[in-house]
Amino acid sequence: MPFLYLGIPIGTNPRHSAIWDPVVRKCEGKLARWKQKHVSYGGRVTLINSVLTALPIYFLSFFRIPDKVVDKLINIQRRFLWGGGLEQQKIAWVNWKIVCLPKDKGGLGIKDLQVLNTALLGKWSWELFQNHGDMWTRILTSKYGGWRSLADARSSSHLSPWWKDLLQITHQ
Repeated sequence: MPFLYLGIPIGTNPRHSAIWDPVVRKCEGKLARWKQKHVSYGGRVTLINSVLTALPIYFLSFFRIPDKVVDKLINIQRRFLWGGGLEQQKIAWVNWKIVCLPKDKGGLGIKDLQVLNTALLGKWSWELFQNHGDMWTRILTSKYGGWRSLADARSSSHLSPWWKDLLQITHQ
């Protein structure tokens, strides 16, 4: 039976987009409170980076984000940046891939959620490799084979969705 632990539904498939609904609703709720007409473009970029990108970070560090959810969150960010609300659309003046580039490369420095998710999940494999004597790594080593099984890409049907995501990230 699924339950919430630190806001994450335990016992449900993280690839199912329904567990991401609370994150999407939080982002939409924040957007509804802000009045885009009274915030400059620079202020909008700051709010996107500090709030709309920060809200899903906890989930992004544990689960691979489904493409549908990425599209929803990017749509929320786009509409806020260009001045449209949830129900109205405005013209996007620049391609979103360019908007997500760093400022020194001509972008606005808004974080690409897909890349951020990959980096946060990849950090687990790095930590597993670096801290092989810690208790949590010994548990993962006994359960899944540790970083060696990540390097060898040994997959099995008994692996958790989280470990399968780490395997996938490691071998991209």
